[in-house]
Amino acid sequence: MPLKLLSVSSIALHKDIKKAINLALPLAIQGLQFDYLNEIKPLDLTDSGRKQLLYHLNERTLKLASVVVPFKKSLYDETFLEARVQALEQAILFASQAKAKILLFRAGRLPSDISSTPAKRLLDILNQIAEQGNQHGVLPCLIPCLDTPEALSTYIAEIKAGPLCIDFDPAITLMSNLNPLDFYNSMHRHINHITGRDALSHMDGLGEEVTLGTGEANWKLLQPILDEKLQSTWLNITRTQSDNKLQEITSALNYLRANQLF
Repeated sequence: MPLKLLSVSSIALHKDIKKAINLALPLAIQGLQFDYLNEIKPLDLTDSGRKQLLYHLNERTLKLASVVVPFKKSLYDETFLEARVQALEQAILFASQAKAKILLFRAGRLPSDISSTPAKRLLDILNQIAEQGNQHGVLPCLIPCLDTPEALSTYIAEIKAGPLCIDFDPAITLMSNLNPLDFYNSMHRHINHITGRDALSHMDGLGEEVTLGTGEANWKLLQPILDEKLQSTWLNITRTQSDNKLQEITSALNYLRANQLF
């Protein structure tokens, strides 16, 4: 079954967003994911700057598949909390104006006690973001961080202001000592974005990111259950731990196509 929604992280191709768009052309993909914190400049947030970015994409028959906000601190950490929440709100607005339907973000590991002060603070923020996303036609998508399906389900059940989905990244599940297939089966109704990475799990629980197709994710096993999901959900290929990300991403795409997985 041919894949209709295949994207690549532009920042993994080149730090300059316009050069990344050019490098994406021979990859035969449908879209790019923009990093709001590390790629989008103040000029890009203006009407003319945003239109110019979209023009560069459209000229190459590419779409803005998603926007990611990769925070380094947890979303409930009180240090510069207001600035992080503001960045999320601005990113939702940018995504909406740029016609991207998915906004991914990191919240940090979910507090184990949902009645604790950090958990209540996080839930307030998640509800706030869900409400704003709903108003602007953008779906907020949480990137899990060593979280179990049970913990994720508990938090999602508390979000009443609007929809909140999660990203499925087999590499993260492996590095969290979780089985990717079991994780997907537990959370599939909440999954609205898929990150194409691979990893090797270690005894210490840390794990190591590797080229897609060379790790333990077993994409051949995942493909049948992902087929239907990928008709309406973006699969974004990326690398975070590599000295030659463009080559690694190209290898990942070649692997998927050579094995007729997508």
